[in-house]
Amino acid sequence: MPFTPEMSVKVQLFDQEHKRLIDLTESLYAALKEDKGRISVAKLLEELEHYTKSHFVNEEDLMQKYSYSGYDKQKRQHDEFISKVAELKQSYNEGNSKVPSQAFDILYAWISHHILKVDAEYGEFFNKRGIR
Repeated sequence: MPFTPEMSVKVQLFDQEHKRLIDLTESLYAALKEDKGRISVAKLLEELEHYTKSHFVNEEDLMQKYSYSGYDKQKRQHDEFISKVAELKQSYNEGNSKVPSQAFDILYAWISHHILKVDAEYGEFFNKRGIR
């Protein structure tokens, strides 16, 4: 799933971060398809956990700075996603071999719903405040 112009949230920093999330999703898919092994998948899950936390902080900080009305909804969804990723990582480390495909499904759903719908709502808000 390549990043397309329709996926843009009209904030350059967040578009770049979303591209990275899509790259991680594609890497996870490749690891599954090519059966790259536990270490490769574990590293991807670790990177995904750290990356999403960093990205969410960037979004949330800007939302708070400009009093974005959708902040609470975003924060709640971010926290839920972070919890899901942490649970997946723990489950994988405990030997659950289904985690990579579950993680891919969750990431795909996140991109399809959260980024394309929920995040898309803040583009115009930030653009009106000079953030592009």
